[in-house]
Amino acid sequence: MNENTLIMILMKCFVTLLATASVFLPGCSKEKSFDYDLDGVTVNGIIWAKSNLDVTGAFSSSPEAPGMFYQWNRRVAWSNVGEIINWNMTDEPGDVWAPRNNPCPRRWRVPTNAEMVSLGDLNKVSYQWDDVRKGGLFTDKITGTSVFLPASGLRQSSVTNVGSLGFYWSSSAMDEGNGYFMSITDEKSFPDYFGGRSYGFSIRCVADR
Repeated sequence: MNENTLIMILMKCFVTLLATASVFLPGCSKEKSFDYDLDGVTVNGIIWAKSNLDVTGAFSSSPEAPGMFYQWNRRVAWSNVGEIINWNMTDEPGDVWAPRNNPCPRRWRVPTNAEMVSLGDLNKVSYQWDDVRKGGLFTDKITGTSVFLPASGLRQSSVTNVGSLGFYWSSSAMDEGNGYFMSITDEKSFPDYFGGRSYGFSIRCVADR
């Protein structure tokens, strides 16, 4: 590799790192890091990201933004609009969401089912539907801190239930064909549910500590 080629690669890395948190050109090895204090909020002892996962390795721009959809134990991000021909209906194998397939930014990961259950623990966390922002607000009863999850719907070949339902993957498998997730509605949240791994659901990352 000559000097001019190396300079061009470094320039591309620099421009890419400024423009995006998740799309990197060959030769670029550094990813953007999201801060626990700035990008997270603690509810019932767990640090939750303030917004949904967008493209792989980056959070959405606001708590209300739907982000993108993911199939269980896969890193590929799917759009929250439009039709997709030949949607992959196969189930990714595994007992847990494999670290190599973690789509969250560095130092963040997909929450476990136990962490989802802790967010929906009505003894410690209150749940309120926000009809303006179309989503559920989870508030720690001791600290008063809150995290908002938008009702982003779900995806297969098309996107459905936007504004009325939200589905959030956990990293835990129920059996070889199903993964655990949380569902939110205008009445309550439903943690500890399970469904087919090929569904495209939202992800709300937690701090990997």
